[in-house]
Amino acid sequence: MSWVAALAAGGRTQLYPPFDRLPPRGAMRRGTVLLECSLSPVASAQPILRIPLQAHAAGHLSILALPEGCFALVVAQGRTMVHRTLRLPLPEGAPVLRLSFAWDCEAGLARFAVERADGQGFVTGSLDLPAPMALDSLTAFPAMALCAPDEAELVFLAISNTVEPVGPLPGLAARTFVDTPFGAREVSKLRCGDLVLTRDAPPEPVLHVAQRIVPGLGSFAPIRLRAPYFGLERDIVVAPHQKIFVSGAVVDYTFGCEGVLVPAAFLVNGQSALFEPSLPLVSYAQALLPSHAVFAASGAWTESLYIGRLRRDPDRLAATLLAQVRPKLLPEQAHLTPPVLQRFEAQALADVA
Repeated sequence: MSWVAALAAGGRTQLYPPFDRLPPRGAMRRGTVLLECSLSPVASAQPILRIPLQAHAAGHLSILALPEGCFALVVAQGRTMVHRTLRLPLPEGAPVLRLSFAWDCEAGLARFAVERADGQGFVTGSLDLPAPMALDSLTAFPAMALCAPDEAELVFLAISNTVEPVGPLPGLAARTFVDTPFGAREVSKLRCGDLVLTRDAPPEPVLHVAQRIVPGLGSFAPIRLRAPYFGLERDIVVAPHQKIFVSGAVVDYTFGCEGVLVPAAFLVNGQSALFEPSLPLVSYAQALLPSHAVFAASGAWTESLYIGRLRRDPDRLAATLLAQVRPKLLPEQAHLTPPVLQRFEAQALADVA
């Protein structure tokens, strides 16, 4: 089991198995509360979320935005209170952020994390382990105070009954076909040592295949790229952050280079790319290669999983999908050289294409 409930913007609630058949009850000894929002800088402390906790130790779970890119988590239970403050440097504007609190009473783990939804950075911090929390408190959405200050726009809130990872996120639907020297293979079925055909280099071996199931909401919402656009032989479904390599005469004329990388979210136009409806949960996968490379997925050129120098930071690495990968298999990667387009640049490309 994993995700058990979610509340989307506008108040649309989703309950996942087994809670579509059974009422939520009991204490959660492990789990994750995940909040996604876009947030402009705040001048003073602003509460974003407050969850009343009702059990043998009543209290609340609160997340606050603070000035200078800081965020605070407070968990009050009876006479005890634990808290942690983190700072994540943010770009100008109102970036989309994911703020999560994860705990595991058996493992003695409690973690607060703040990450940019575009995958450009995350920070984590540990705190004292709270007592187990009542499951019905965490899924009683009408009782929650989704305190959206003027600076914030809430996207969704989701509850999982396991410790969810943060950091690098796979971006291809698990059943997407990728090109290998021996024909097309589903990305989720690749194994360590399998070769993948890359655009600018010899075939590279797969070091690991990262997989994750997430709610189909917000920055996780799946996007369908339609054939024959982008060189596709068949439609594929990708995550909004997944970058597609686009080349051709129009790119050369507009940007003065052979090709550019475009996040899938910037390609959505209702024709060649559109959001995929009715997918409450999405299974994503992606291949980790020795380098940050471009490879073919059903005919379109797309990026492999990027982890940079994550292996140099054991604490951050332990919070990611790669925590159980043998350290010797983790590469140090440089970014791909093609420029990554901003949203307005992608729109300009679409206008002249």
